[in-house]
Amino acid sequence: MYFLDQHIASESAYSRALALNPEQAQWHMEYALVQIACQDYADGIVSCNEAIRLQPQLAIAFHNRGFIYHVQGKLGAAEADFSKAIDLDPNFAEAYNSRGIVHAERRNFQAAIKDFQIAIRIQPEMASAHANAAASNYALGRAELAFVGLNTAIKIDRKNSLFFKNRGRIYLDLGNRTKAADDFEQALVYAPGDANLWKLLAQARESSDKKVQE
Repeated sequence: MYFLDQHIASESAYSRALALNPEQAQWHMEYALVQIACQDYADGIVSCNEAIRLQPQLAIAFHNRGFIYHVQGKLGAAEADFSKAIDLDPNFAEAYNSRGIVHAERRNFQAAIKDFQIAIRIQPEMASAHANAAASNYALGRAELAFVGLNTAIKIDRKNSLFFKNRGRIYLDLGNRTKAADDFEQALVYAPGDANLWKLLAQARESSDKKVQE
C-alpha cells in the first residue's frame, strides 16, 4: 500500500508540473512510467503520445508505448513501436529484447533468438535477454543452448527466482528430478509465495522418491 500511495503522489505531482510546463517531452515520458507502475495504461499511452508529439525522435517513448500495447495484448502495435525505437536508436538493447518477446509469443522463435542475441551483444549483462533466448531455444528443442542461456542469466542475477524456476522445469522435463528439485528450492528462497513453485517442487520430490523406492 505504501508504494501505491507513493505512485499516486507522484502522479499528482507530475500532473501539476505538466500543467505549468506542458512542453517537456521527458516529463511526459517520466509521467508515463509512473502511470505504467500504477497500471494506468490508457493514460500512459496518452503521455507517451504527447512525448512523441513533442520529441518524435525519442526512442524510449516508442518503447514504453510498445510495452503498454504488449501488456494489452496488442502484439502488432507493440512490435511496430519496438521496431520504431530500434530504428531511432540501433543500440537500444531493451527494445530488441522486448521485440524478441513479441516474436516468441507469436512462436517465431528464430526471429526472437536473433533479437535476443543482438540485445546481448549490445548489453552482455542483460540477464533477461539470456533467459529469453534460453526459452526460445528450448522451444526449438535445443536443451543444451537453453541451459547455457539460463546458466549465464543466473550467473548475472543469482536472486532471480524465475531463472531457477525455468531451469528446474527443463530438468524436470528431461527427467533429472534431483536437479529440478534443487533449482525449485533455490527459487523458493527468493519467491516463497509462489504456489506454482511449491507444486513443482512436490512433483520433483515425488518422482525422486518413487525412483528411490524402485
